[in-house]
Amino acid sequence: MAETPIKGVPILDVTESGCTPDGRYIWLHFKLPGGNAHNFLLDVEQVDKTIDMMRRAAAKAADLQAEPSVVMGADHTLVRPIDVKSIAVSTSWRHRGGVIFSATDNDNLSTALVLPLALARQLAAQLPAVVEEIATKMRPTGPRRSMH
Repeated sequence: MAETPIKGVPILDVTESGCTPDGRYIWLHFKLPGGNAHNFLLDVEQVDKTIDMMRRAAAKAADLQAEPSVVMGADHTLVRPIDVKSIAVSTSWRHRGGVIFSATDNDNLSTALVLPLALARQLAAQLPAVVEEIATKMRPTGPRRSMH
């Protein structure tokens, strides 16, 4: 499925900002290609929503531009991680008793992996150590407070 190209004028720099005298709009002064400049007005009621949308878009752009992460597997395969919002595990006799991992990402795209039983057992053996390593790194540091 091909994406529709986004058309527009690239902003080279944001040179000034402010608000209208009545406080109803904020304005941003942009430097555009060819030496042109333009003012952009945004209703104050839309500022938080716009900032949130821009942060999410910037994070997605950063992910798309990031170098792929290295998986610490035997063959050091390069992969691009995706954020998963749901996962399901099932078996399939149609796939010779394989274990099916079905994941849905934040864009509601589903991906399924069919693992042969031997690989599913390897995954099950490695997963507890990986989860504990992550939990250890995420634990807060510093003195623990007593509940007494």
